[in-house]
Amino acid sequence: MLIIDSKYFEDSKIENGFYQCSINWNKGDVLFQLCDEGEYLRANISIGSDIIENESKWAKKLREVLLKDIHGKTWAETEGEVLTEEEFMKKVELCLIVIEDSTISFWYDDGELYCGHNIIVSSDPSGNEINAYMA
Repeated sequence: MLIIDSKYFEDSKIENGFYQCSINWNKGDVLFQLCDEGEYLRANISIGSDIIENESKWAKKLREVLLKDIHGKTWAETEGEVLTEEEFMKKVELCLIVIEDSTISFWYDDGELYCGHNIIVSSDPSGNEINAYMA
């Protein structure tokens, strides 16, 4: 087993092929998972460390893509009240960050805005190729 050389993930536990630990993100606890595939693990640790060290940069990018791709959309053609951007951001909550094959997925609880579906923001490690969708 590989020893994790990162202050952020040194206490992580391996479960179902992922190293996982809880981190504090924007004043809340978020589950963080790194895929345990030898060739990608070191890169995934580096990407994860970058996300944590640059939380404010990533939080800003995530907010922008959530507002651009998801905010104001209704689910299953139902008409509903459109929330302001601030109301929307207060409802959705980041609950999981997964790094697998050098791809980052940020999983959000939808706050019951979209019938309990997850909102996923997918990104490359640089944050340049980033989009949000519902699952």
